[in-house]
Amino acid sequence: MICPYCSGMMKKGKLISEGRGLMRFNADNQRQDLFGAIAGKGIVRNVKMTNGRAELDAFYCERCKKLVADVNLA
Repeated sequence: MICPYCSGMMKKGKLISEGRGLMRFNADNQRQDLFGAIAGKGIVRNVKMTNGRAELDAFYCERCKKLVADVNLA
């Protein structure tokens, strides 16, 4: 994949979440409240579960230090 920031080549890989097998996105200006956590707000739904951990396909640019991934948020 071509980096959308510098037009260099990106490395294909995976983001891996160790532990509960859950990935969550929370915006900087958004505080996660108890009801949002219970409702599953911000959970990345398109992860693949492997051996109790969540994996998400992603691309990494060594030059920009940026990650790019397609996500489906709840």
